[in-house]
Amino acid sequence: MKKIAITAIFILCWMGTQAQDSRRDKIKALSVAYITEQIDLTTEEAQEFWPIYNRIKETCHKMEREKREFIRSIEGDLTQLSDKEAAQYVKKLTDLENGIHKNRLENNNEEIIEIIGYKRFLMLTKAEHDFKRRMIREYKERRRKKE
Repeated sequence: MKKIAITAIFILCWMGTQAQDSRRDKIKALSVAYITEQIDLTTEEAQEFWPIYNRIKETCHKMEREKREFIRSIEGDLTQLSDKEAAQYVKKLTDLENGIHKNRLENNNEEIIEIIGYKRFLMLTKAEHDFKRRMIREYKERRRKKE
């Protein structure tokens, strides 16, 4: 009986992660379609643009995950930290923040600008912002309908 319960829990957790991955893939596909349309990428430009864009975004996401994991790893009562320990945590956090900032799209724009130009780079920045706003609005509306 215990093995069946453990197996059932494992399957439910696995199905939950699969559904989450599916949602992420769907959002990514919507984002690609939206950005491609907004900045009017040709097929040739898209073949050069998306690998560079994805590499930059993945690097940034990886560093943001690392920062979140670091923050979660700070355990215990922070008031009990020594100044030396606190300084080490602050340095690590600052280094992560600087790395995230350094790897943002806006700071790695040379390769992309070579492909799409300055004007469409600005359009890209706006399209990303608009897409995020639309997704948040959609999420809030769906949540409101459930209540």
